[in-house]
Amino acid sequence: MDKIYFKIIEYLISICISKRYTEKEIEIKIDQIILKKYSNIDFERENIDLFSLKIRLFNRLKELKYINDYQYAIDYINEKSRIRLKGKNLIRMELKRKGLDDEIIYKAVENSNYNENAVLKMSFEKNKGKWSKLSDVKAREKIYRYFIGRGFNAENIYKLMNSYYSK
Repeated sequence: MDKIYFKIIEYLISICISKRYTEKEIEIKIDQIILKKYSNIDFERENIDLFSLKIRLFNRLKELKYINDYQYAIDYINEKSRIRLKGKNLIRMELKRKGLDDEIIYKAVENSNYNENAVLKMSFEKNKGKWSKLSDVKAREKIYRYFIGRGFNAENIYKLMNSYYSK
C-alpha cells in the first residue's frame, strides 16, 4: 500500500504545484489515477482499503496546504474580478460547479475584496465601443443582456446604464 500511496501522492503534489484544485477536483483526480494506473491491481487481495488510501492522500495534501477550498475560492474571486471581469452571480455558479460548498462560497464572497460596481464599470469601459454606434434603446438592451450573461446584478447594471445614457 505504501508504494502505491507514495506514487500517487508524488503525482498529486506535482500537479498541485502548477495549478490549484478544489477538494472535489482532487477526489476526481485520485479516482482517475486509480482507474488508469492501478486498474490491474486486486486491492482486496492486496489488503488495500481504497477509502483509507483516499483519506490518507487528502489528509497529506491538506497538511501540506495544497488543498484549501476557502483559499481557492478567495483566489478565484480575486482573479475573476481583475482579469476575467465577471459578476458575483456567475462567480458563485462557477465555484458551485467546481464542487465548493455553499457556505465556503458565501464566506469567500463576503470576505474577498470584490467590488461588483467597480468590476462592472471597468468591464463597461473596456467594451463600450461595441455599443457606441447604437441608439440608446438598442444599446441599453444589448448592455443589459451582455452583463446579465456575465453574472452581474440587474440593479447595478441599471444604475450604470442610467449614469451613461439619458432615460
